[in-house]
Amino acid sequence: MFIQQLAMAIQNEYQAYHYYSLLKDRTNNPLFVDWITIAMEEERGHYESLQQLYYSYTQSFAPVEKKEEEMVSFRAAVLQSLESELEAAEMYRNMILEIPTQEAYKPLFVAMTDEQEHAIRFGTILGMMK
Repeated sequence: MFIQQLAMAIQNEYQAYHYYSLLKDRTNNPLFVDWITIAMEEERGHYESLQQLYYSYTQSFAPVEKKEEEMVSFRAAVLQSLESELEAAEMYRNMILEIPTQEAYKPLFVAMTDEQEHAIRFGTILGMMK
């Protein structure tokens, strides 16, 4: 179960990185661009650390698939990002409660707290857009 969750987390981090790389180009607000870029780069870091963790358990890397997601509007994309970040934070919390080895704690904890930070940033962007 943990390995399947880890593979799903890797896919989600990969997807988030690519989604945010498109999202940051949909605004000209420098603060929004900065915050989205921070989230994008942290998602890349999560992807890499989780792939390393997956490899330590399976001796292979988790396969990933780039899925194109449609952005109806910047606001809708930010709202979707907020919801995804909150779901990811909850998923990581649940995974931490079931870690099979101590080596999994650090990358999951970092990802969980970063996702919470991203949710705050996306929520703030939404609030500033009103």
